Amino acid sequence: MVELNLDTFINENGYLVADDIDIIVSFNQKIIYQKGNNKMYDLASLTKVVSSIIVFELVNEKRINLEDEVKKYLPAIQQEIKIYELLCHTSGIRDEVEFDYSNFIKVINQQQLLDKSIQYADYNYILLYLVLEKFGSIDELLKKYFPTLNIVYNPLEKGIKQKNIAPTEIRVNRGLVHGIVHDQKCFSMGGKSAHAGLFCNINDFNTMINKFLLLDMESILKNYQVQNVNEKRTVGFEVNDLKKQMGLFSDKALFHTGFSGTSVLIEPKSNLVITIFTNRIHPTRNNDNIFLFRQKIHNLVYEYIKGEQCVK
Repeated sequence: MVELNLDTFINENGYLVADDIDIIVSFNQKIIYQKGNNKMYDLASLTKVVSSIIVFELVNEKRINLEDEVKKYLPAIQQEIKIYELLCHTSGIRDEVEFDYSNFIKVINQQQLLDKSIQYADYNYILLYLVLEKFGSIDELLKKYFPTLNIVYNPLEKGIKQKNIAPTEIRVNRGLVHGIVHDQKCFSMGGKSAHAGLFCNINDFNTMINKFLLLDMESILKNYQVQNVNEKRTVGFEVNDLKKQMGLFSDKALFHTGFSGTSVLIEPKSNLVITIFTNRIHPTRNNDNIFLFRQKIHNLVYEYIKGEQCVK
């Protein structure tokens, strides 16, 4: 197999995207390309991917069913919402402008739910966080399902040095956010949620995703696909993306991004995983170069794999 080399493109274009960039491409459980210094990154919404995998583990253990009503685990919830709807963002829940975690369940009960079309909302995974906590604390679940991996909330409290964590944004009300969750809703929750808050290095994240690929998820991912006019999702992932960042993989891959500059693309049929970690919002979020950068990386990998006749 000819060696995959993305160095030229990254060296010529990476500085336009972020100060810190880590990339891993793995194929059939083996790393075929890696670049970066393996810092820890604020995963932002890639936390949703980790949370979804925890749900899949609970499904495999028959401790939860995707068709279960949320109220089975949270009797205080009065709305008719199923677990899979939280993961697909089809519950009808919407994010509110003002977020008060202490009043969260009341707010959910008072919402007039939208139709069951796709409406991406952090509130879905905040509600999922409350469900997951019924199976043990979120920290306990991470230790159970990823015992050897350094996937953590509040890394500074775990003794991880700030210099080993990629900084994020300079915010008016918080200064430089570095080693503390960037997402404001999660920050107000003490840094822990199912929608944001996790920090991880790219090696451990890649290991986790490849472990996920060993699960028998094909029927679940296929049976729980939902679609709007311009968007398609399954449990935990996009199946195509509006900004076309998935590139040539758009019809066959799973995809998710994090606002901080993180992303993962998974092509389950060929066990291909492309993970890109950047701190593209440092020092400011006013930088959209990540979108074309991701697309180009994905396309370069696609052409390489296709050339090696590994994608069927």
